[in-house]
Amino acid sequence: MLRTPRLPLTNLFSINNNMEQQKRTPRKYPEIPTVQWSTRYSRAKAQALFRGEGWQLSPKEFWETWKASGLTPGPKSTDGCMIRLDKAVAWHVNNVVVVERRNYMRKNFYENCLKKEYVESIHGYVAP
Repeated sequence: MLRTPRLPLTNLFSINNNMEQQKRTPRKYPEIPTVQWSTRYSRAKAQALFRGEGWQLSPKEFWETWKASGLTPGPKSTDGCMIRLDKAVAWHVNNVVVVERRNYMRKNFYENCLKKEYVESIHGYVAP
């Protein structure tokens, strides 16, 4: 059976590639340079509010904190991680710092595992 050649879709539909005529939606946070950083800001804010933590960082402060650290966010141990210095206070420009993820995980490991083992070895029970 012979196949009939298909017509390219460009012949069937008129495609307008002119960027000047296409309507672009305005960005939600124009003070942040790229859309990826706007998404990171929105996700961080939504996660903090979901956990019931206060959020007082503006998009510009969020971007400048990351920019000053020289690190980029990500899942690797050498990537950056934004943390609060005082867990009782909201996310604020004076209460956040960007650190390497491995340093943050090392601190959590000490606080959650080694400290309990030390207390258990001395007192014979795990502190609540």
